[in-house]
Amino acid sequence: MIKILGIWLVIDSLSIITQSISMIFYATNSDSIENYGPAVSGVIVTIAIYFIILWLFVFKTEWLISKLKLERGFTEERIEFSIPRSTILSVSIIIIGGLVFVDSLSGFCKELFSYWQQKHLFVENSSSAWLILNSIKVILGYFLMTNSKYLVSLLIKMTGLDDFNK
Repeated sequence: MIKILGIWLVIDSLSIITQSISMIFYATNSDSIENYGPAVSGVIVTIAIYFIILWLFVFKTEWLISKLKLERGFTEERIEFSIPRSTILSVSIIIIGGLVFVDSLSGFCKELFSYWQQKHLFVENSSSAWLILNSIKVILGYFLMTNSKYLVSLLIKMTGLDDFNK
């Protein structure tokens, strides 16, 4: 579950990171150079935080569980499933991809309609950035839904778990 949460947080961070990057462009266009330093450092800190979240939640899950003592304080009730972990992870990736796809499809359609109404070709149009972001998120959601088995095998290779299918 922690790996799934980490993947979800990183995918959901796309809009936050793009807003942070747009903050840099705003700071460079302003007359004052004092805004540039905090804007760049803010973007670097934001990207670093999401990189650390991805690294901890996906690649260092056991370490995170032991440090946060998540396994303590629970009674030893075991519920055994005969479903392989890779199947659970694959279904989770499909669900996350579907949520990203559905969430960004409405924003993509709204921004596409707004763009069509204004009839601008990415000139002086603030909604074109949101159109690009939502189209990337639609493509990413579709990719997650259709290539979940490939992503699970890649995740197994990257984490080095041999008993992942047990």
